[in-house]
Amino acid sequence: PLNPLHHQSLINRGINPNQFPYRSVEPWQKLELPVSDRLAGVQKGGLSLHVPRSGILCPIPNHRGQFVGWQIRVDQPVNGAKYLWSASERSRRSRVSVHLPNGELPLGVFQSVTASLITLPNPVGLVEGVSFKPYLAAQRLGIPVIGASGGNFASSPQTLQRSLKGLYEEPQCILFADAGCLHNSNVMETYHRTAKLLTHLKVPVYFAWWAQNTKEVGDIDEIELSFVKLSVFKWDDLFGNKKC
Repeated sequence: PLNPLHHQSLINRGINPNQFPYRSVEPWQKLELPVSDRLAGVQKGGLSLHVPRSGILCPIPNHRGQFVGWQIRVDQPVNGAKYLWSASERSRRSRVSVHLPNGELPLGVFQSVTASLITLPNPVGLVEGVSFKPYLAAQRLGIPVIGASGGNFASSPQTLQRSLKGLYEEPQCILFADAGCLHNSNVMETYHRTAKLLTHLKVPVYFAWWAQNTKEVGDIDEIELSFVKLSVFKWDDLFGNKKC
């Protein structure tokens, strides 16, 4: 279960804690029942989790709703990192990684039960992160949303293709870019690689814009959609084939 602090933290983010199985964890969290220590994040012997800090455990679902990994949103950042991937101890000879059998990092695929705000047929949102942001974006927009750690969809090409086809026969992707992205060449290069991959997969690519020129405007999980004008443009119309 969630402790009161984490419960309120989710509510403050706009998340209903009863609609998704977030969990509070303590360092080296004990398990009620033993599980296989061949799972990423499980200590040798299967009786506890390899969690160095307290925080909120965020399961990562695939397009079938199966949990394929998790991250911890730690209460206190570790070397500047707010999110830690599940992994086994470094001392183990055969360390268990969060990577999928195909060698790629998991993508979070979040469905919505609300009415769609997007008029595009078969829309699928793409955002940075695999925990809170894609979940909130899906609920707010009323469309399926896929999240990638660091927005690096191009690093999980097989998983992205499988996820898209699992959602729609003919999906159309919309990149919901983080606020201030146009002033960050590294972020825009990541978006460019994603658009290039989608074009290779013959999936139409769009770019969502709500005048997010600066970080102060807010990301898609932070803005109040009723107070902004959300526009969707074809990627090529804005950026063509140029590197951004």
